[in-house]
Order: sequence, then C-alpha cells, then structure tokens
Amino acid sequence: FYTSGEFDISPILKSSQNVLELGRSCVLPEFRSRAVLQMLWQGIADYVLANKVEMLFGCASFHGTDPADLAAP
Repeated sequence: FYTSGEFDISPILKSSQNVLELGRSCVLPEFRSRAVLQMLWQGIADYVLANKVEMLFGCASFHGTDPADLAAP
C-alpha cells in the first residue's frame, strides 16, 4: 500500500475488515467537471458494494503546513 510508506497502517492491516486504499486520480483539465467527479465516485461506490469493502483509507494532500489552518479539514 502506498499509505504504508507514509503512515503506520499496521492496525488497519491487522483488522478483520475488508479494506480498500484510495489513491489519487488524474483527469485532463478539459474533462474536470462535477459529472466526471460523480462518475469516479460512483465507480468507487460500485466497487465497494460489489466487494463488500468495510473501510476506505488513504493519504490526502493539503496546501500549506500550518496545523491551525488545516485543523478543520
């Protein structure tokens, strides 16, 4: 898992849950729209349901390094 290079995910891996790591997706600028984002999430949802995934995890990137600015997200 990519996330294991950034964080200790051993508690996730030791769990009995069926897990799915989410990563980044790239969409060409001319196709970046609400409809495309909804299709991407629909595909994830379909996969989750079809494979009985119980936990989604992964890394997220935020702009900046000030913890106060990032507290809410």
